[in-house]
Amino acid sequence: MNGSLAQARRLAEQAGHQLATRPEVYARRGAHQLEWAAGRLYGLLHDLEGTAETLANPPTLLRNAVVRSTRRPVRAARRSR
Repeated sequence: MNGSLAQARRLAEQAGHQLATRPEVYARRGAHQLEWAAGRLYGLLHDLEGTAETLANPPTLLRNAVVRSTRRPVRAARRSR
């Protein structure tokens, strides 16, 4: 996993670990929040990778699906007499 989200996750983890070593209460709370955010970013990265894989190689059922148009059919204009 490379890219901006992966870098943000690594930075959040590193900052969280550094804050966890501090004795202040606010530092421990901040460390917990950063580690929580890093975990969320990790999950998001995996979801995005799975979605990209599915889009690159769609299942056969989706590849062969016929998509119906949602447009209304164009009606012929009425002729005035």
